Amino acid sequence: MTIWLASYPRSGNTCARIALRYLFGMPSRSIYPERDMEELGPVIGELPPVMDVETASECCFLKTHEMPGEDHWPAIYLVRDGRDTLVSYAHYVLREKRGISPGSDRELFLGTLQELILSRERFGGWGQHILAWTQRTAPTCVVRIENLIARPEKELRRALAAIGGPQLTQTGVSLPSFERLHQAVPWFFRSGKVGAWPAQMPPYLQSLFWEHHGEAMGALGYGRTVSATRNPMQT
Repeated sequence: MTIWLASYPRSGNTCARIALRYLFGMPSRSIYPERDMEELGPVIGELPPVMDVETASECCFLKTHEMPGEDHWPAIYLVRDGRDTLVSYAHYVLREKRGISPGSDRELFLGTLQELILSRERFGGWGQHILAWTQRTAPTCVVRIENLIARPEKELRRALAAIGGPQLTQTGVSLPSFERLHQAVPWFFRSGKVGAWPAQMPPYLQSLFWEHHGEAMGALGYGRTVSATRNPMQT
C-alpha cells in the first residue's frame, strides 16, 4: 500500500516525515533525490533510497510535490497558510537557485515572492495545487501544519484512519526540538513560526496573493487578514 505524503513545497512534508520516523518508527521515501534530507542524517537517521513509484509493492509513505495524477493511492495532504508557504518558498528558492541567504536582498526576495504568487509553473501554483489535491476522488485527508505541530500523534492517526491506512504503534521516542533541527540545517528550518508572513509580505503582495489564491484559502478555512506591519529590513 502506497500512501502519498503530498504537499506544495514548504508546507510541512518534512515535518510529517520526521514525525512518522520518530513517533512510529516508519521510514518514508521520496520521488525526488534526497539532497535536503541527507543533511538531516544526524537528526532523523538513515533514510531509504529514492523509490521508483512504478515498482512500489510494499506499504510505504511517499513524498511528492507534484499535482495529483490519475492514480487511486490514498494521500495525506499537508497544508499551511499560503502566505507563510510562499514566503518560506521564496527564501528557499533564493538560497537554492542563487545562493542568497535569507534577509540579505530584500528587493530580490520581494520579486521572487511576487513571481511565486503569480506563477503556475511551480507545481501548478499554490492555489491550484491546493484545489487539485483536496478535490481528488481518491481518499485524501488534509492535515494543517499548525495542528501537526501541536498534536503530531493525534493528527497522523486521524489522517491514517480517514484514508484507510494502517494502525501504527508508537515508539515512545520524542520528536527533536525545532532548535535541534535548526542547528542541524539552519537554512532549511529557518524560523519555525506559524503566522510569520506579515513581517515578510507587504500589503500590496498580500492583496495580490488573495486575488489569486482566495478560493484555496477559503477551502482550507484560512481567513483574510491583511497586515500593514512594516519589516525593519524594508527601506
